[in-house]
Amino acid sequence: MSRSFARAGGLRHCRRGVIALTTAVALAACSTDRAEPPVGDPACGPSQECAAGDTQTVTMAAPDVAVSAYRTNAQVMATATAAAAAVAAQSAPKAEDIPLETSSVRLEGLTPNVIVQGSGDLRPDLVFVAATGKGVPDTMGAVGPTQYLVVLNSIVRSFDKATGQPDGVLNVTLQGFFGSAGIAACCDPKVRFDRLSGRWFVGSMFRGNMLLAVSDGGVLTPGSGWRFFAIPQDQVTPPGDAGCWVDYTRMAVDEHAVYFVYSVFTANYATLCNAGGWNLNAYVVRKASVLGGGPPVVTAFRGPGPINIPVDQYEPGSAVGYLSAANQIYRVLDPGGTPTLSGPIPISGSSFQRFNISAVRHKGNVLESGVPGNTAGRMFLATFGSHAVPLRRNHLWLGELWGVDNTGQPGSNATRNALGFLDVQDVSGSTPSVAQSGVVAFGPSAANDLDQRNYWMPALMVNGQGHIAMAGSAAGTNEYINAAVGGRLATDGPGVVRTPVLVTQAAAPYNPSSTFSGGLYRWGDYSNLSLDPTDDQTMWAIQQFAVGGDVWGIAVARIRAPGPPPSVSAAPGTITQSTASMPVTVTGVPTDGEGFFDPGPGFAGRLRATVSGGVRVHQVGFTSPTSLLLDVSTECAANGPHALTIVNPDGQSVTVQSALTTNITPAPVRRPPGAPVLTGAATSTTLGISWQAAVSGCETVSFLLEAGTAPGASDLYVGSVGAATSLQAAVPRGVYYIRVRGTNDLGTGPASNELQLLVGTSAPPGPPGGLVGTVSGQLLSLSWQPPSSGGAVDGYVLEAGTAPGLSNIGAIPLPPSPTAIQAPGVPPGTYYLRVRARNAGGTSQPSNEVSVVVSSSTPGAPTNLSATVSAGRTVSIAWSAPATGGAVTSYRLEAGSASGLANIAVVPLAASPTGIVAPNVPPGRYFLRVRGVNAAGAGGPSNEIIVDVP
Repeated sequence: MSRSFARAGGLRHCRRGVIALTTAVALAACSTDRAEPPVGDPACGPSQECAAGDTQTVTMAAPDVAVSAYRTNAQVMATATAAAAAVAAQSAPKAEDIPLETSSVRLEGLTPNVIVQGSGDLRPDLVFVAATGKGVPDTMGAVGPTQYLVVLNSIVRSFDKATGQPDGVLNVTLQGFFGSAGIAACCDPKVRFDRLSGRWFVGSMFRGNMLLAVSDGGVLTPGSGWRFFAIPQDQVTPPGDAGCWVDYTRMAVDEHAVYFVYSVFTANYATLCNAGGWNLNAYVVRKASVLGGGPPVVTAFRGPGPINIPVDQYEPGSAVGYLSAANQIYRVLDPGGTPTLSGPIPISGSSFQRFNISAVRHKGNVLESGVPGNTAGRMFLATFGSHAVPLRRNHLWLGELWGVDNTGQPGSNATRNALGFLDVQDVSGSTPSVAQSGVVAFGPSAANDLDQRNYWMPALMVNGQGHIAMAGSAAGTNEYINAAVGGRLATDGPGVVRTPVLVTQAAAPYNPSSTFSGGLYRWGDYSNLSLDPTDDQTMWAIQQFAVGGDVWGIAVARIRAPGPPPSVSAAPGTITQSTASMPVTVTGVPTDGEGFFDPGPGFAGRLRATVSGGVRVHQVGFTSPTSLLLDVSTECAANGPHALTIVNPDGQSVTVQSALTTNITPAPVRRPPGAPVLTGAATSTTLGISWQAAVSGCETVSFLLEAGTAPGASDLYVGSVGAATSLQAAVPRGVYYIRVRGTNDLGTGPASNELQLLVGTSAPPGPPGGLVGTVSGQLLSLSWQPPSSGGAVDGYVLEAGTAPGLSNIGAIPLPPSPTAIQAPGVPPGTYYLRVRARNAGGTSQPSNEVSVVVSSSTPGAPTNLSATVSAGRTVSIAWSAPATGGAVTSYRLEAGSASGLANIAVVPLAASPTGIVAPNVPPGRYFLRVRGVNAAGAGGPSNEIIVDVP
C-alpha cells in the first residue's frame, strides 16, 4: 500500500511530459516489489508487540508447579479474558474471596469528597473512584512514577496519577493478569512500587503457589511487560509443609529482597497445616534473582513465631530485613544472600492489646437487631494491622486497630474502633522501644455510647518529612460506610493527631446478599497507603466504601503534605555588586507545620527556587524545614526588587514579592539564555529527555521544545514546556529529532544539541554512494553503492528533479536490491538524480547527485571545420557548433586516408571547446571530419578538409 501511494504521488507531481520517466522507473522496480510485513504476530511471543486482533492460546500450568514467563501489557490485555476463564475452570479454592460480579457502570456519578483544610493539614486534594463491584475486593493499590496501579481480586487497572483517569494500559481481572502467563491465580493480592529498583511487584496466591509478577520498568506501557513467577511453597529451601496451601498474602520490598508471609493450611483450607506451630511461614525472595528474570532464589522460615507483616524499607544501605509481629520484631540477616532469621526481639513499651474490638455498626444495615451480642449484618474486621509497615531512619511505624472509649483511650470500656499508631525507635539496636503512640481516627462523643463513628481496615504511611497518614473505612449507626484519612505532622507533639476527614460521600447502605461467619457482612481484607516515588512526600490511600445495595466502591486519595512556609525572607535582602556567586539565606516562618523539603538525589521531584528579574539560582541547599541556602548570580540581574519562589518536590510553592533587591552600578548587561544541554533515550513505546539550562547568557525562565521528523525540522511539535527540565511520553513508532531552547524576558536563545531518538524502530540507513548515470538513446541506466553506515536497508527512493536538489519530477520507491536500474523510453530532457536509502527508522540523506541529458534527435552537422599546421607537426583544428538538431553532449573527430573514410582514427571530444590541438602528428595526408553526439546518437559530418603534415 505504501509503495502504491508513493507511485501515485510521483505521478501527481510530474510536469511537462516527464510522466514517462516516473512510470518507467516505477515499473522497472515493480517486479521485485515485496508485500508489506504483517503487523503483530499470531504467536505474540515475549519479544514481539501484540496488535489488536492478535490471539494467543492460553494454557494453565498444573497447580503447584513452578512457572516463569514474560508477557507484555499488550499481551496481558489481549489474552486476559481467555486466561480468566481457564483459571475459573480449575475451581476457586476460597469461595468468599472470588468476586461475584464486577461493574463499571457505577464509575460515573460517584462524587468524591475533597475537604478544603488548613494549609498545615494533610490534605486529600485528588480523589477518584477506581472500581466498583460485588464480592470481596481485597483492596490494594500503589503509586508509581506516572501511574497508580489498582490491584483487586476483581481488577488490575492502571490510572494516570495526574488525572485519576484510566490510561488503558492494564484493565484485566487478577485471574486474567496472572493467567495470561499460564499461571492460575486466586486472590489476596499485594502491590508495591520499589523506587530502589524502579520496578513494580505484584504478589498473590493459588493453592500451594506463591505468585509474583515483576515489571521490567517503572512506567507501564503496552510494550513494557512483566516476568511472572509461580513458586510452590513446599519446594522452597528448606522444603517442607508438603501439599499445604497458602493464604492471606503479606508482602514487602527492600533493597535486597521481596518478603512474603503466608498462613498455611492443609489442602482445601481444611485445617491448620502446622497444627503444633504458628501456622505462619515467612519467605525471603532474593530480589536480584527476580529482577534478572529468574529463577527465583527463595528461603523459607516455617512456623518461626507470630510473624504478622513484613517491613518495607525505602532507603538503600541496610543489610538487614525486618518482619513485624505482635509486640516484637524479627531480623532477617543477609536477605540478598543466604538469609537467616533472628529470634523474636521484644518492643519495649508495646502492648498491642485490642480491647473490645467490635464488628462495626453501619447505617441502613437491614440485619441490625439492636440486641446486645447480636452482630448480624455488621462489618467483619478482616485485619487488625496496617499492611504497609515502613521503616524510616531507624523508626518502625505500625498502624493498628484499637478499641477505644469516647475520649479515644484504649481500655476495657471501649465502645468503638479507632485507628492507632506506634512509633518504634532504635529498630536496629538491642532494645527497640515505643517512642510515641496515638489514636489517629475515632468518633468522639460526650457519652461513651455505641452509636458513634467506627474506623477499621487500617493503613499507615510515613513520608520523608516524618509526617504520617492513616486511612481506613468509617461507619456508625448513623453513618453510611465511607473512606477516611487522618494523620499527624512531624512538628506535632508526641501522640498528637489531626482530625480525620471522609474522602467519599456514601449516600446508600451496604447490604450484600451473603454473610460471613456469625452473620457478618464481609468487607475487603486489605487496604493500603503508598508513598510517591517521585518526591518522597506525597502519600496515596486506597480504601473501600459503600456505593449502595450490595455494591462497594474503591476510592483512591492523593494526600498532600503542607507546603512551604507562607512567610519567607532573604538575607542579604539587597545586593549591590555584580557577582557570579553569592550565598543568600532564606528563612521561612511556618504557621502550622509547613516546611521546606528536599528528598535528595535520585528523585524526579526536588526542592527548587527561582528569583525574578535575571537573578540566577545556581544551587538550592536544604538546611532545615525553615531554612535554605541559595547560591545566586547577579551578573544578569535587572536592578530593582525581585520575587522569590520556593517550590517543594510535590509542586506546592510559595512566592514572596520583593524578597530580594539588586542595586548594581553599572547595571549588568542582559541577554537571552545560551544553548541548553540535552540528553535522552527511547524504548519501544516511549521517549524520555532531560536537559540542563545553559550556564551562558541570562537566567532561563522557561524552555521551548522542538520536535521533527528530520534533522532541524519542527513539524511534529513546537511549544513551551515551562520550567520543566525533563519529559517522558508514550509516542507512536518512528524517528524523532528533538531540540530545546531556553527563553527569558529578553527572548529565545539558540537550540541545544539535537537528539535523534528511535521509538520502536531501528536507526535510518546512511546515504548511498557512487551514483553513476548513463544514457543510450532514451535508455537511462543508474547504479549506486549501498550505504556504509546506519541501519539495514529495506529499500531505496530515487529522486528526480529539473534542477539541482529538486524532486519535482518524482520520488520513486525501489527495492533493496539490486542497486541498479534501467529505465527505457525516458523522455528528452535534463534530469538531476539522487538516491536515498530507507527502512522503518526513516530515510537517509541523499547520495551524490548526477545530471543526465536525454535527447530525441541527433545534433546537426558542425560547420566551418578548418586546420593549420605549424612547427613540430602540430595540427590545430577548429569548428563551429551545429546550428540545428539536438543538443551536443560531445564531439567525434574522424580521420581517414581517403575522402569519407575514418580508418586512421576516431577521437571522442568534449562538448567544449570546439577545437583541438594535436602535436607530433605523423607525416601524411589526412581527410578530416567532425560530428556532434548526444544520447540519440551521432549527427551528420561537418565539411571535410584535407590536411598535409610534412
